[in-house]
Amino acid sequence: APAAPPPAARTAPVPAPPAPAPPLARKAEPLLRSDDVDALLSKTLSNLELGRTKPGVARPPAPPPPAERLAPEPLRREATVREEPAPPERRRSAGRVVVRLLLIAGLGAGAWYGWQWWQARQAPAADPTAPAYQPAPPPSTLLRPDEPDTGAPAPPPAPVSTARSDPRAPVGVAELIARHAAAVAQSRAQLASEMETVGFPQVFGVNSFASPLGARAARRRIASAANVIGQYHRRAVLLDQAYGDTAVFQTTRAGWSEPDRRAWETRPVLREPFAAADLAESLLADADSVLAILGNAAEFELRSDTIAFPDPARAAAYAAQRKRLLERSGPPIEDFDRRPTLFLVRRSLDPARLPVVAP
Repeated sequence: APAAPPPAARTAPVPAPPAPAPPLARKAEPLLRSDDVDALLSKTLSNLELGRTKPGVARPPAPPPPAERLAPEPLRREATVREEPAPPERRRSAGRVVVRLLLIAGLGAGAWYGWQWWQARQAPAADPTAPAYQPAPPPSTLLRPDEPDTGAPAPPPAPVSTARSDPRAPVGVAELIARHAAAVAQSRAQLASEMETVGFPQVFGVNSFASPLGARAARRRIASAANVIGQYHRRAVLLDQAYGDTAVFQTTRAGWSEPDRRAWETRPVLREPFAAADLAESLLADADSVLAILGNAAEFELRSDTIAFPDPARAAAYAAQRKRLLERSGPPIEDFDRRPTLFLVRRSLDPARLPVVAP
């Protein structure tokens, strides 16, 4: 007999599909008539107008109007102003402490200064040997210590008049000539002092021929000396005019006689002659030309009393200018009172001090 198949090989029965559900029976609804529709519509409208709903149904809360719900609440002006809180008690306490400290410091400083003043007043009485302020002795005891001190107060010094003399006051011709001579002498002394101040005597010194830089410095001294000489000549002109006006006034108002007038007009002339002043200015120009050759040179060498130039043309120019200065200088000037500017220029710009060109 044939063998039975194994249980696993058996096929499971296929379930049958479910039977379709019977269709639901719908209850036939009668169609609404036009009268019923009108009645229903009227009832709905009336309910909406009266705000009523069907019985048994809760009325939902009405939403707020859109304008009221969406419009932001306007800000009040008072809300933007923030009130400052009142200062705390500790701040008031700190202020009181500061005021008290200031008062205490002021009282302490006043007490200290008062104590110092009291000590200064009591020091001489407490210790007679202690040094204290003493007034300066009168000038008479300083100038004449050998005279005995009689205890009498020194006489007051005689007042010294610093006011200028009145040119309209009557004055003799001899006195006016002496005043004019003294003013001119003072002007000459001022000239000599100013020439020393600008360093004019060192124009032909060793430093002026040591380098181009020294030669340029010497040229600046010459320019300063020319300015000083010009001021001296202007002062001389002003002095002559001032004293001449005084002489005219004395003749017409103060009663000068004709001999007095002739004595004034024939007085010795104190102004420097024009030829001497012109020669002094020419010597200044020649010395400046010599120093300009040295100051513009690239290099040169000073050897004792000779000077050497690498450039032959510059050496020839220096030699020619030195010869010109030597010829124009002439002999030394001795009369300072008669020719002050020429005396000072010739003494400082001595051509013999110029080094010669090395062969």
